[in-house]
Amino acid sequence: FALFGGFPIVVGITIFKYRLYDIDIIINRTLVYGGLTALVVSVYLLVVNSLSFFLQSQNTLPSSVIATALVTIIFQPARDRLQGTVNRLMFGDRDNPYIVLSNLSKQLQSTAKPSETLTTIVETIATTLKLPYVDIELTDKNTVIGRATTGKPIADVTELPLRYQNEFVGSLHVSRRAKNEAFTPQEEQLFTDIAAQIAPVASATRLTMALQKSRENLVLAREEERRRIRRDLHDGLGPTLASQTLSLEAISQLMKTNPNKAQALLKAVQVQADEAIQDVRRLVYNLRPPALDDLGLVGAMEQTISHYENTNLHIVLSVIDIPDELPAAIETAIFRITQEALTNVVRHSQATHCTIHLYTSRSHIHLEIEDNGRGLPDKYQSGVGLHAMRERASELSGETTIQHASTGGTIVKVRIPLGVTDD
Repeated sequence: FALFGGFPIVVGITIFKYRLYDIDIIINRTLVYGGLTALVVSVYLLVVNSLSFFLQSQNTLPSSVIATALVTIIFQPARDRLQGTVNRLMFGDRDNPYIVLSNLSKQLQSTAKPSETLTTIVETIATTLKLPYVDIELTDKNTVIGRATTGKPIADVTELPLRYQNEFVGSLHVSRRAKNEAFTPQEEQLFTDIAAQIAPVASATRLTMALQKSRENLVLAREEERRRIRRDLHDGLGPTLASQTLSLEAISQLMKTNPNKAQALLKAVQVQADEAIQDVRRLVYNLRPPALDDLGLVGAMEQTISHYENTNLHIVLSVIDIPDELPAAIETAIFRITQEALTNVVRHSQATHCTIHLYTSRSHIHLEIEDNGRGLPDKYQSGVGLHAMRERASELSGETTIQHASTGGTIVKVRIPLGVTDD
């Protein structure tokens, strides 16, 4: 008895949990035609009984004819209305794409925080279309940088690309409602329309995340620089100035009793003062190279080249259409990147010739440093120098590429926007 009693339960779990025998279709048809049957019978009986009562006649044929005609008239509209109601209960508003897109637009307009935008999108799509799983991924250079997910996939997942201004910004993933239930062509078109609508939002969200990341990096860099300056002042310049104060007090006491010793201490104080001056100059140089203010960008680069050039390495600088005045941040970035690249050439490339091209386009300044050395190994890891070059360019929304040169060596290409928009 227990075996036969548990069999229907097992069958029920199998049907409803794993969607066996296309149970969604069965339920849909059962609800629609069961509801229509109940409606037809109810209307027929109501009309027949009502007319028989008012006409006070035992002949039900006229009432039956009228009831049949009325049922015939209302059957198709009632079926369409009932089918739409059942479809909304089971599949959401998939038959009304305007409602889906309108609801999505309203939810996006009411979202106050950009960080909640993706979550609002996936929840709205899942709720409106009765989907078990919706996921949005934001990517940047094939790396996932943001994600929002609701539900869990219970069947195959369909992926739709998100593109904005011919740029791939991410992808939309939606799961089927059941393993054996495919999306209709209308649903696939609706998903395509949804992807087209949310692509600009996804792009804006990605830019917001990138801006937040840049702000975090800027704050970290600023605090790191402050900590370095504080450490240099506290450990270097501070003790030097404190010892000079003590030495000057000692000199003032020895001036009358022991002039020779006072003279020796005075010379020591002079040496300490020179060291303190050098420390101050080093701190100032690390903040911004004085050569940029004294000589300009091109002059500072020529001075730097003269320090790196030797009998085994010849360096040529080519400058085309460089404005007389550039933003200070761009000047510092170009100068520091050049220094770092030349350091790598001297230390690692074993090159005999190096060419530096500095030029501007309508909207960018370009720096290319090419050598004829041994080039990059097949597998290499970016060290502190290469990372610093990329970081300096990215802080100004620029980009740095390092690759094999046609001469067999290495070429470093830097591209930084000048703040001029192309037409």
